[in-house]
Amino acid sequence: MTRVVASIEARMTSTRLPGKSVELIGGVPALELVIIRVKRVAEVGGIILATPTDPCNQPLWDIARRHCISVVKGSENDVLARVTSAHKEMGSDICVRVCGDQVFLDPGTVSDAIKAYRAGLGEFITTTRGTGYPVGVDAEVFSFKDLDRLNETLPTEADNYREHVSLYWYEQEDYRVYKLEPRPIWRMPDLRLCLDTKEDLKYLREVADEFGWDCTTEEILEGIRHGRCRKLVERSSSNQIQPTERRKTQLSYGREFLESTGEYGESALRDLERGETRRESDYNSERNLRGYSPDTRRKSPEKGDRSRSVEVSDTGSETEGLDGGDCGIPSEQFESERE
Repeated sequence: MTRVVASIEARMTSTRLPGKSVELIGGVPALELVIIRVKRVAEVGGIILATPTDPCNQPLWDIARRHCISVVKGSENDVLARVTSAHKEMGSDICVRVCGDQVFLDPGTVSDAIKAYRAGLGEFITTTRGTGYPVGVDAEVFSFKDLDRLNETLPTEADNYREHVSLYWYEQEDYRVYKLEPRPIWRMPDLRLCLDTKEDLKYLREVADEFGWDCTTEEILEGIRHGRCRKLVERSSSNQIQPTERRKTQLSYGREFLESTGEYGESALRDLERGETRRESDYNSERNLRGYSPDTRRKSPEKGDRSRSVEVSDTGSETEGLDGGDCGIPSEQFESERE
C-alpha cells in the first residue's frame, strides 16, 4: 500500500518575520495550527517536521513532540536535501509538501491534490502559482522517487533550486505539472492567508478573532465575501481584496457559476447584480431541489503518531520521530514558514 506523508518546513530564523512559527494566532502557535489541519487530511498517513539543525529551533521541536510528530534536522539553506531526508526517513511513496506558514491550510484542498495525483493527472500536483486559490491554501504533491532523483542530480551550486524545493519542476516544460483549479466560490487569488510579515500576522490574528482559530478555510472565505466582518472586507491592505475589486470578483463568481452549473450560477449572478449575497449553503439547498449534488468537504478524524528513538540518517540529518498511531493527546487540547 502506498504511503502518503506530509512534510512541514519551518524554521525560527525567517528573514521577514523571525520566530513566526511560534507567534500566537487565536492563542495557538502558528506551527500548531498547521499541524492540526494536516492531521485532518484523511489520506495522510504520517507527518514530519523538517527544520534546520540550529538549537534555536528547539521551540519547534517541542511543538512537534507534543503532537507526536517526527522531526528531521538538516541544512538551513539546502531545503531540498532536508525535505528529501525527511521523506526517506518516513518511507514515503507519495510526498505532500506544506510550508509552516499556512496557518489556515484547508484539509479538503490537500485531499483533492492527493486524489488528483493518484488519478494520474500529473507528476506534480499544485494548488499554487496562478491557480486562483488564496495565498496560503497551498499544497504540492509528488512522488518520493522524483524528489530523490532531483536531490541526487541537482548540483550543490544550484542554490535557488535547492532552497526552493519545487521550483525546478515548475520551470521544466517536459515535466507534467497539473494545477488544481478551485471551485469558483473559492477563487480569491488576492487574499493572503499565509504568515510572512508583521502585516500578515496582524491580519491573521484578526481573522482568528472573528472566526475562531479552529475555523475552516471555507468559513473564512464565505465570511469575507459576504461582509460578515467589515474590517476584514474593507481593510486597505495588500492582504485583502479591495472593496471595488471584491465587487468585480463576486460578479466573476456568478458568471463562472452560470457557465458551469446552470441555474446555480444564474441565481448567484442575479443576486450579485442586485447587490445581494447569500451563503453557498443556500445555493446548495436550491441546487438540491433541482437534483444537483453540492460539493462538500468532509473532515477526517485527527491522526497522531507514536514516537521512536532518535536516529542519524546517512545524509547526516538527525531524525526523531513518529510512525503512525494514536499518541494519546486528548481531543479537546490544542492538538509554517515559507522557506
